[in-house]
Amino acid sequence: MAWAFRTLLAVIVMLSAACASTRDDNAWRALEARSETALRADPETRASPVAGDSQPVGPLTVDQITTAVVTNNRRIEAMRYALRAMVHMGPQQMSMPDPTLEVGLAPLVVHTGRGQRVSFRQPLPWPGTLGARGKVALEDALAMEHDLETMQRMLVAMAHMSFWELGAIAELRALWHEHHQLVETLRKGLVGRFSAGRARPQDVMRAEAELIMADQQILQVDRMERQAQSRLKVLMHRPPEAPLGQATWPDTVPPAPPDLATLHAHAKAKRPELAAAEARVRARAAAIESTERMNKPMLGLGVEVSTMADDWMMWPMLMFMVELPLATTRRDAMEDEARARHRQEQYTRDALERELEGEVSERHADLVEALASHQTLTTRLMPALDQRLAFSVAAYGAGQEDFDAVLMAAATLTEARLERVETKLRALSAATQLDLAIGRLTAGASP
Repeated sequence: MAWAFRTLLAVIVMLSAACASTRDDNAWRALEARSETALRADPETRASPVAGDSQPVGPLTVDQITTAVVTNNRRIEAMRYALRAMVHMGPQQMSMPDPTLEVGLAPLVVHTGRGQRVSFRQPLPWPGTLGARGKVALEDALAMEHDLETMQRMLVAMAHMSFWELGAIAELRALWHEHHQLVETLRKGLVGRFSAGRARPQDVMRAEAELIMADQQILQVDRMERQAQSRLKVLMHRPPEAPLGQATWPDTVPPAPPDLATLHAHAKAKRPELAAAEARVRARAAAIESTERMNKPMLGLGVEVSTMADDWMMWPMLMFMVELPLATTRRDAMEDEARARHRQEQYTRDALERELEGEVSERHADLVEALASHQTLTTRLMPALDQRLAFSVAAYGAGQEDFDAVLMAAATLTEARLERVETKLRALSAATQLDLAIGRLTAGASP
């Protein structure tokens, strides 16, 4: 029997080693290190990358707001802790079952000094079971890590959009003030001409109405600025009363984008949503393996000491236990569910890949159109309208045109200038959205 005992011990040791050897320790350690780095300091103790609430503020840059969003946004911080919680699920899934200790007593034979029983049992899962469970937890945690990256990029993109809007608002306000000054100059000239009997009273009223309309537009610009600042402060987790610096509006529009084939390939390789979908497919595949191993018996090793026998050499006993997986209906249903979940994630991944290709194409079209419109306004329409205004003013002074023509030329020129600012804003926004769509917008620097 000695050889049987040694063989049994060898089998138990090999089974335990097989269960432990399935752990992907390197992947878990790397994921845990990344999650610890992300949570190294609580956001309450971190220094804000923008000036304090009571300090004077300077120009606000894209890199500043990017750092502020990634560092201070509580949505991101909450997801970091969610990832940390999923990291801690790994040891739960890969740990061996707890052993059991049983103590028995036969009261009727206590007076004989016998009747005690002590047993220790250790369940041993079938080889590979713990590894399959750990693989599910690992892939789900990796998917959550990619989800965290997706959220960071989306919030950074939203902050960039608000930043570009703030820069455009400063340009719009300057244009309306310039238009107001031009009309005011014309109005003063009309008043002098009217006093000399060379202007109509309705011309003066038209100029006054145009000034009021310009003032109304400035009020609208002020409202847009407060709204954009509010959105940006929420994303950076700053109080509503905290000041923000002036957004630095870029001097040029973004460059023309590459061809669609290049952008599609870049998106397929870099989008974290696709990486998360791939991880979930792998997790569900590991879940199939885990459920298949549930049809294997649970093994166990036990040691028992009972004082019931007369011969003390019969008291110790080595026990080997085998679970009988007789609940086949439940196990089969779990396996069918795992296979269905796997197919679901596969189709979800395929659908997401096509949707992202469509998103890239749409953002590409937006950027191309915005750049073309801005080019047309800058090189063709604006010079023509500048000349038209100059000719109208000269013709009005010579008595060849009425004041309505001058006012219309000034309004048309201002509208064109406003539209040029708006097309530049659309180009910057489209470039940001395209960078987000192809996975080029990072959570640590400007695009």
